[in-house]
Amino acid sequence: MRITRYGQSALLLETGSTRLLIDPGSFCEDHVFGITELDAILITHEHPDHCDAARIGALLEANPTAPVFAPAAVIELLGLSGDRVRPVSPGASTQLGDLHIESVGTTHQEILPSIPRCANSGFVVTDTDGKRLFHPGDSYETIPPGIDVLAVPLQAPWSSLRKTVDFVQAVAPARIFPIHDGFLNESGRALSWNLLTSAVGPGIGMYATAEGE
Repeated sequence: MRITRYGQSALLLETGSTRLLIDPGSFCEDHVFGITELDAILITHEHPDHCDAARIGALLEANPTAPVFAPAAVIELLGLSGDRVRPVSPGASTQLGDLHIESVGTTHQEILPSIPRCANSGFVVTDTDGKRLFHPGDSYETIPPGIDVLAVPLQAPWSSLRKTVDFVQAVAPARIFPIHDGFLNESGRALSWNLLTSAVGPGIGMYATAEGE
């Protein structure tokens, strides 16, 4: 599985025959919404930095047969219907070409008690070699087993360094790389990553992957 990072939490996953795009949100450059030959589009939740409703129409038009895996609120937001709609539920899974997709979790991490929590579905994607990538969306509440690669949110209003370290250590992946860092400038991103690297300790491969890599 080849993984390419885009703005905030967007990932393009590719094998020899399968292409998936996760969370094309408002931090993504326009070219992300022109990606073609997708076998599916996966959206963790409805917040605009994960689902840019104003621009995603172009992506849907460029990939007219690609189903959309997302919580019901996202499906409603985008006005989708018909065969391409794939509402997600915890534990539901499907095989798309070389990749197996499993939905995990139910709810966005709490930001403030006064802010309602929306649905959030993380995704575990497994390739034909059995390697497992976990994209949690905006939640640390679900810890799936046997994760090889973790896309870890680096900075968020619902998180802290302590919560992030606890999450990484609970998942115990072989390697991690950052997502959800669009709120940080270059200095803040480097500081946050260095702090996380020091706190997690040895034994986990740390890859400071930038957008487009």
